Amino acid sequence: MIGSYSQTSSYGLSARFNREELAARVQRIGKNARRVEIRNDDAAFLIANAQEIAGSDAPLIYVDPPYYRKGRDLYYDFYTGPIISSSETR
Repeated sequence: MIGSYSQTSSYGLSARFNREELAARVQRIGKNARRVEIRNDDAAFLIANAQEIAGSDAPLIYVDPPYYRKGRDLYYDFYTGPIISSSETR
């Protein structure tokens, strides 16, 4: 079920994605799996240290958004720290 913090929506999880498209995306990612590194770091730390961590001058980073403004209403655990812009981490 989906439906914010209480999970009370009548919609199932399949309402959020198209199965065929999701499968195609996973296959494309799989072709590059050896080049992918999944980390569980603090976002500000990762952004500030990305080049060193990746060993590249231009790493590609995806940071799952913490939903700073809505997180408290959506999740048991949510981000409470400061919002840091990319210019502050340089």
